[in-house]
Amino acid sequence: MPGAALEVQDVSKRFGTHAAVQGISFHVASGEVLGLLGPNGAGKSTTLRLIAGLARPDSGSVRIDGHDIATDRAAALARAGFLIETPALPPELSARAALRYIDLLGGGGHTRRIDEALRQVGLADVATKHVRRMSLGMRQRLGIAAALLSQPQLVVLDEPMNGLDPAGIREMSDVMRALAGSGAAVLVSSHLLDEVERTANRVAVMDQGKIVAVEKVGTGSSGAVANLFFSLTSKGAA
Repeated sequence: MPGAALEVQDVSKRFGTHAAVQGISFHVASGEVLGLLGPNGAGKSTTLRLIAGLARPDSGSVRIDGHDIATDRAAALARAGFLIETPALPPELSARAALRYIDLLGGGGHTRRIDEALRQVGLADVATKHVRRMSLGMRQRLGIAAALLSQPQLVVLDEPMNGLDPAGIREMSDVMRALAGSGAAVLVSSHLLDEVERTANRVAVMDQGKIVAVEKVGTGSSGAVANLFFSLTSKGAA
């Protein structure tokens, strides 16, 4: 699809007899935020792991900026930044040193971006603070900063607002919108439906391994995302 930084096409994944993901298709365009929603067990985490190359689909394809994650993995991942699950950060290092370490693990080349990434997530004032002394919310922000080091065309965030206070949640929403405003594509999985409504241009709703809806988020439609979620998912039906 023209302008799509991420294309997920007819992707399925089974674990034994369990069909975790069943023939899902969606895309994220450059310059937009797509919220990936669904109850626990819907298949969101598996979907994100497939996009990040941490698992291989049984069928279908995942393309990042036109590069297939299965056949052109290095080129695909070079164009993306990920925060999948709780970030693993060296506790004995400062925030700045931790980003330098992560950059070196990835091959280096983004040292000049470290302070800017810290500023983007609101950690510029604590750049010398050790990771072990950071709150969960601060470590979450640092993980997002790591995802932004390479100025990726696609940013994938799994529950990025976990552990943040209300002000921090609002800051992260602003960060995601700013990333989209700069031309990046942002895919965010979150249970915070109100914040997804405030942040996303579109939402994709998953349930029982399937995409059950992809909808635009309208301005001034307070509660529309929650209504969509509960009307279409098994959690809502329950």
